[in-house]
Amino acid sequence: MTTTTTNTDGASGGLSLKAVNDRAKSFAKEHLIECAAELLEWSRTALLRDGRVRELAVMLEPLDMHNPLALAEAIVKHAALERVAAASAQATTTTIADAQSEYLDPTDIQGWSVTVNVNARDILTIGHNSLSGIARIEDFAPVVRNCAEHLLSFIGTPEDVQSGERADCVHVYDPKGCYRVRCQLGNKCVDDDMSPRAAHAVSTAASTPTLTDEVLMRAIADTAGRGHTWASRALSEYRARMREVESGQ
Repeated sequence: MTTTTTNTDGASGGLSLKAVNDRAKSFAKEHLIECAAELLEWSRTALLRDGRVRELAVMLEPLDMHNPLALAEAIVKHAALERVAAASAQATTTTIADAQSEYLDPTDIQGWSVTVNVNARDILTIGHNSLSGIARIEDFAPVVRNCAEHLLSFIGTPEDVQSGERADCVHVYDPKGCYRVRCQLGNKCVDDDMSPRAAHAVSTAASTPTLTDEVLMRAIADTAGRGHTWASRALSEYRARMREVESGQ
């Protein structure tokens, strides 16, 4: 015969409901920041409502928060902002020349995707399929920028695009060993393959562009959580911090 003891608080197994809640609250407070940092390592979907941020929200529920999911998002975004500032401080002088002088194994950049706007000749988004990019994006930034340069040289100049027509290109690494360029120009879709070494050499004849802080910051912010307004605030705070550093404060 099996018996179950129930105390006056309604909890089974000898622990009161208050004790159970206290344990949950203590655990949540202790691991909150650690969990937020971990979320950033998984993928940019951590910041989406259908992503792993829900796991942090579950931890917050015992704390009697009004909207644990919204708070979880805020905590992760704050942690992301701190990581963005730290990463960008190490990546202000990265150029394509660095990537060319020290060739990166193409398998290391598998999964990167770059979207550029031909009319604006600008990088729209930089993402990765399996990592957040916040911790390591400075290592791969030259390669990603080089991919974008290849895209622009392949699709042509803004004058080649019909007036008022926007052309978006996505440049992804193909497991077969080639960079595959797919660009949508109006209703026309074209593909182009280029070997990794050839892709690195595309811009050698041109002047080597520097990956600016703004481009890198936007890339990191976008990779951490596309569509969130904190990205612009992150860049603003980063610029403010850089001004303080430059002024010696």
